[in-house]
Amino acid sequence: MSTAIPSADAVSRSSKARPDSTPAAAQKRWIQDDTVVGLLFLLPYLVLWSLFAVLPIGYGFYISLHKWNPIGGSKFIGFENYTQLFAVARFWNALKNTFVFAGCVIPLILGLGLGFALLLHRRSLRGAGMIEGALFFPYLLNVSVVSILWAFLLDPNVGIVPYYMRLLGLASPDFLNSPVFVLPTIAFVTAWWLCGYRMVVFRAGLNAIPQELYESSAIDGAGPIRQFFSITLPLMKPSILFAAVRLAFESFNFGQAAAVGFILFAIIFVLSMVLVRVLGLRSELN
Repeated sequence: MSTAIPSADAVSRSSKARPDSTPAAAQKRWIQDDTVVGLLFLLPYLVLWSLFAVLPIGYGFYISLHKWNPIGGSKFIGFENYTQLFAVARFWNALKNTFVFAGCVIPLILGLGLGFALLLHRRSLRGAGMIEGALFFPYLLNVSVVSILWAFLLDPNVGIVPYYMRLLGLASPDFLNSPVFVLPTIAFVTAWWLCGYRMVVFRAGLNAIPQELYESSAIDGAGPIRQFFSITLPLMKPSILFAAVRLAFESFNFGQAAAVGFILFAIIFVLSMVLVRVLGLRSELN
């Protein structure tokens, strides 16, 4: 009875088909895995995010379930802080004002940021870097500096804005004390302060759009408006979503205070999911 001897080629193919099972080879495959490499790059951020975001949020929820008194001792009261909020008229008034403010400031910031980004994206614009720096500069200011600056500019007695309005024969309202003008005024000042950062976000999104798409559409006869709605806006959806959600968290800003924070967090989360659905970005989250 004869035994077939495998050829050298068969032995070579068989050894290549079987992966090396030594510990060193297994470690090398583990390091080369894209998922593992990605997680290693994310690890420092995840540690800091957990330390400065997840833990404080969890601790804030813990506080909201107590009648908080860190000196005399805290008493667990469950969801009583939440139920008490719904019986307080000031909470509903504050919630209404928050939504009015957010409804004014979020579209204003996104619109100004996108408009400035489109303006600066034009290759023929001279001094684009200087203009971008001037528009971004207010974002570097502290909120107290912004408040003092605009309180002076809008002061009904010595402010520059009321002075020039009176000079032009226009009625100058007390912008910061009038129930009608105070929220729109604060929304405008907030937009002036924050639109520069959104402009940078949108410019990054515009730079990521391949120029060939515009060139091809121009050959097909598409004008600037058609290009904006058919190319720019659809491809800018992730950037717009990022800016809108971050703005929502900034606009909607221990015991009952922690409870208010979690109610607003729930509202913002629902609104964010609605934005994802409206903008058709489910695939971006998968």
